[in-house]
Amino acid sequence: RILVVGEGPAHEWFAGRLACQVKEHLRTALTRHLIALGPAYAQTAEAGSLSATVVQGVDALDAYFSQYLPQLALAALLPVTVLVVVFPLDWLTAGVLLLTGPLVPLFMILIGKAAERGTRRQWALLKRMSAFFLDAIQGMTALKLLGRLDRLDKIADVSERYRRTTMNVLRVTFLSAFALELVATISTALVAVEIGLRLLGGGIGFEQAFFILVLAPEFYQPLRQLGLRFHAGMSGLTAA
Repeated sequence: RILVVGEGPAHEWFAGRLACQVKEHLRTALTRHLIALGPAYAQTAEAGSLSATVVQGVDALDAYFSQYLPQLALAALLPVTVLVVVFPLDWLTAGVLLLTGPLVPLFMILIGKAAERGTRRQWALLKRMSAFFLDAIQGMTALKLLGRLDRLDKIADVSERYRRTTMNVLRVTFLSAFALELVATISTALVAVEIGLRLLGGGIGFEQAFFILVLAPEFYQPLRQLGLRFHAGMSGLTAA
């Protein structure tokens, strides 16, 4: 596994190139596996569901490999680096960062469980809708000859259920983003308040307080971004 950590056009190009290679490898492996299973499996499996896995499922892994995994490495390295720098300067602020930092991934995990359940339902409905649509298109002539075109109305029902599930997933995603931003903002404000009070009392120097206040938002920023990348890569992880 290769994790690309960083920002900028070069990072985006390299991460995108890596994601394309991973997707190409996965599609090749899936195709070979389907061929190895033989015609017996192809006759029992739903072609629409398989096509959704090969096309939309592999595409959904793009965000997982190019966004979530690099951000996971960044969220593991940068907060620790900030703590190493801040601790010799002010152990009290380092303790506040150490206590408030785990709250962001904790909320991400708690809300992420609900998002994971919704994403699994969304993916199952997508495969069902793809399979039903392809079967309906392939059997259009037979349905017309038998006078059963009314069965095509089920496509609208499946699509409506997929739309509702997608909206539920989006609501959970927005709720998660709001909760993570709120926790990170309150934690940063807590650091600013305790440093400000000590600065007024003469317990800490101005240069030292200013330096720590500049670093404090950088401690929470990778954790906040990890929550956003987590939801972006959830569809790919479910497809996997």
